[in-house]
Amino acid sequence: MKRSPTFPCADTTPRRAFTLVEMSVAMAILAMIVISLSTILFSTSLTCNTGLQRANNFTKARCMLDAMARDLNGILLRSDLPAFSNSNFEFYTQQAGIISGSPRQISLVSYKIDSTSEKSTLQRGDAGATWASSAQTVRFSAPPGSSLPALTQRDTIEGVVGFEAIFHFKDGTASRQYTVSVDNPLRAISLNLAVIDDPCLKQLSSDQIRDLRQKLTTAAQSGIDVKSTWDGYLSSQLDWTRYPSKLASGIKTYQRYVTLSTPIR
Repeated sequence: MKRSPTFPCADTTPRRAFTLVEMSVAMAILAMIVISLSTILFSTSLTCNTGLQRANNFTKARCMLDAMARDLNGILLRSDLPAFSNSNFEFYTQQAGIISGSPRQISLVSYKIDSTSEKSTLQRGDAGATWASSAQTVRFSAPPGSSLPALTQRDTIEGVVGFEAIFHFKDGTASRQYTVSVDNPLRAISLNLAVIDDPCLKQLSSDQIRDLRQKLTTAAQSGIDVKSTWDGYLSSQLDWTRYPSKLASGIKTYQRYVTLSTPIR
């Protein structure tokens, strides 16, 4: 009888498959890896979004604070000129203005939040002023005590829900009201802004923006250090459930002190 050929090198040992326990362990490890990667991805995305929010807020706030500081560095403080009248942030400055198509080195500027804007826009107004070129000191064409020139308000940045200025005088006192005094002149102004980033601003209704702006205005009245007062109010008193969840990280407060060297004339 003819035998079948044999192959001594062939492996005749039965192959062993993965057991159910091994498969379970492998799937558990894979699940842990996926969860870990998801957590890392979520944290990275959250950090990135938070960074973008801060950058957006910081850019808007710095833009406005720089503009205000530039105007205040050329401020004209005189007993015969109106400044910060009726609680308005208006003053004369040596920054260039435009009147009758010609540039002037003196202008009246104004900063205020447009309460009619759906996006709570901070506006800068300006109006050029004429003066007698032969005068040794600035003389405006309008007599002292006359009404201020008509301002042209221009939109600057959106999402400003808080704007407060505190006046600091030579004797160390601080007030919300500006007082003209030769003996106790104005020495510095602290500018305070509360700004919402653009993505978060889109999620807020006009009523929510108006309500938040009113709350911050009221809260600011309880302290001279407006930024600290706002921070305390936002952290412990504001009802966040009435607003989108992202607002907690989308609103930031800023403060800058501008030192003045212009004497009262």
